[in-house]
Amino acid sequence: DSEEERDWAEIREKGVLRVITSNNPASYFMWRGELMGFDYDLIKDFAKQHRLRVRVVVHDTPSSMFAALEAGEGDVIAASMTVTAERQSAGWSFSERYLEVNEQLIGEAGDTPLETVEELAGRTVAVNPETAYYDTLKALQEAGGTFEILEVENASTEMLIDGVANGDYDLTMADSHLAAMESTYRDDIAVLFQFEPAKEIAWVTREPQQALREQLNRYIKRGYRGLFYNVTYNRY
Repeated sequence: DSEEERDWAEIREKGVLRVITSNNPASYFMWRGELMGFDYDLIKDFAKQHRLRVRVVVHDTPSSMFAALEAGEGDVIAASMTVTAERQSAGWSFSERYLEVNEQLIGEAGDTPLETVEELAGRTVAVNPETAYYDTLKALQEAGGTFEILEVENASTEMLIDGVANGDYDLTMADSHLAAMESTYRDDIAVLFQFEPAKEIAWVTREPQQALREQLNRYIKRGYRGLFYNVTYNRY
């Protein structure tokens, strides 16, 4: 059961949905002895509707999560994954979107917000090169942006936000829902700029898992911005 490439029939038969995620406030964390997280709560609700138990497999980086999915360590990735053309061409199969977010530029509290992306000139943005943020910044550079990208391998968004707050990094990026969560319990960071357009967040499956994807999509279409969804979203 630990490494098995399963689709919907096998998942139903075993009664367990193996969910690959990462440990952060948007996806999955322990608080006062309770397992929580927007991604976790949604996928758990999906599983409950199909009388499945959830088993969580934690990995830190997008590439290690995708490798675990490909190796059959889990059935689906639920970890606030941004849908990007790069990921799709690399073979990631996304569900329908269950969240739309804007990428935001994070600086130290008191830093001046940017009116335009041109005002990034001369600044340095620290990001993990595996993230969708990196693709956004690369595209801006190719369009003539004169800022530096500092590649920090294996760093989580929270680590980079901490680094900005501590003065180790100039700037970093975060998705709006994660930035909002971080801002609820810390006052040492600020959102300096919001990138448009919004990005889509979805669950990730292996390409052959068509039946599982259909079930996930049905759940999302039925529940997106519905009562359970809104209550869960507002909780975070």
